[in-house]
Amino acid sequence: MPDVDALTRDTDEIRTAIWDESRPTVLAKGMLFTDKTRLRRAAKIYSIKECREITVWESTPDVYKVVCHRWFTGCYWMLRASKKKTGMWKVGKYIGTHTCEMDTFSGNHFNLDVDLISLVLIPHIKASIRYKIKECITSVHQEYGCTITKRKAFLGCKRMFEIVYGNWDKSFAALPNYMAALQHFNPGIVVEWKLERSPGIQEYIFKYVFWAFKPAIDGFLHCRPVIYIDVTHIYGKYDIKLLIAVAVDANGSIIPLDFAICDTESQETWTLFLNHLKEHVVKQRLGICLISDRQGGIICSVENFPVWQEPYAYHHYCVRHLKANFQKEDEAAYRWLMRHKPDKWTLHADGGRRWEILTTNVSESFNGLLKSARGLPITAMVRMSFKQMAERFVERATAATSLMERGLGPTNYVDKQYSVVAYLNTYSGQLQPVGDEHYWPPEPFKMEKLKEEEEEKNRLEEKLKWLGQRILGGSD
Repeated sequence: MPDVDALTRDTDEIRTAIWDESRPTVLAKGMLFTDKTRLRRAAKIYSIKECREITVWESTPDVYKVVCHRWFTGCYWMLRASKKKTGMWKVGKYIGTHTCEMDTFSGNHFNLDVDLISLVLIPHIKASIRYKIKECITSVHQEYGCTITKRKAFLGCKRMFEIVYGNWDKSFAALPNYMAALQHFNPGIVVEWKLERSPGIQEYIFKYVFWAFKPAIDGFLHCRPVIYIDVTHIYGKYDIKLLIAVAVDANGSIIPLDFAICDTESQETWTLFLNHLKEHVVKQRLGICLISDRQGGIICSVENFPVWQEPYAYHHYCVRHLKANFQKEDEAAYRWLMRHKPDKWTLHADGGRRWEILTTNVSESFNGLLKSARGLPITAMVRMSFKQMAERFVERATAATSLMERGLGPTNYVDKQYSVVAYLNTYSGQLQPVGDEHYWPPEPFKMEKLKEEEEEKNRLEEKLKWLGQRILGGSD
């Protein structure tokens, strides 16, 4: 059997060329690679396209050698590369002919690993976050002609998400810096934090963050005086919540006003959220109608916050959530319903403040748009909210401008909040792209992920509170 080292020793002068990723199956003696990662990738792609499997013979900081998987049965295909003083990797010896028979890999290929799978999937996940395992398997088969297992597809998706969006722990640490970058490139964006810090530890513990985009704040001045608030769970490693407030523009479309992420839904977090909503979005505007479900934290916060009470504002209930609390028509259900003031849940008694909207379906509809983003790490989800807001403002401003050019406008008996001018003014603001990380401002503070014991304690406290309400008959 030939000596492996003898066959792979650099010999005469050879031509050089940079590896072309658009022609990944082409390998040659003298070929250059910018780093070892690309060298390994090129060898694996070659083996897959050629329907052969290769094995790493040697891998050190300065040398990389791979041979045919059937080397010991007489196939002496081989590639040897070494790291040069320039930092690039150069193929010094290449035996490019296989003497073994070509395999048919209808199933898994040894060299088709998670890294290669993730590279195939990255363009798809950037186009649509909702990319199913079945679609992943199809995409890999179209690229390489191999059908991978569901487990490999899942691991490839996981790696792909980490490449594109980062992992959860790193994402928590990156959030302060990204928020600072948002404010740097878009002056007027509001960000409010609630953090905790243990003695002797430099990093802060995340509790709550609120953010509102200036174009949405300015645009709300031209919207109906109705705000819908809701909460949704965020999928992923940590049990955290997303709070959201939305309004409706002159064309009947949703405009998100602000967002908040918190470690737990409680009266404290709702008080913070409503306080920031009033301070930064509603400001001095009076007569706002706030529509929500009957979550205890919301009701207590409104009751303890005079600016959300009459005559400054009006808190009404989502009728759909109210209906869900009883499922049959009887005297007990009637008495329970009559405990709530009619102006809280009926159109005839609300003085027109609901603008004929009975439910929080508006906010829940936007939650539906964010459904896929809710599975992302926290910083990636904030990025997604920014992206959707920016796209929404461009789209709606274009539509409003088109209406203006066509001469369409309100008649004298239509409220100005329905006007095309109000529609255009709602989306007159602009969001600037967040520049490269090299231009970001200094990191305002360091932050670590949630303490797991606190997270478990919060979940237990919420569950005990819910059980207590059910036992005492106080749950709605």
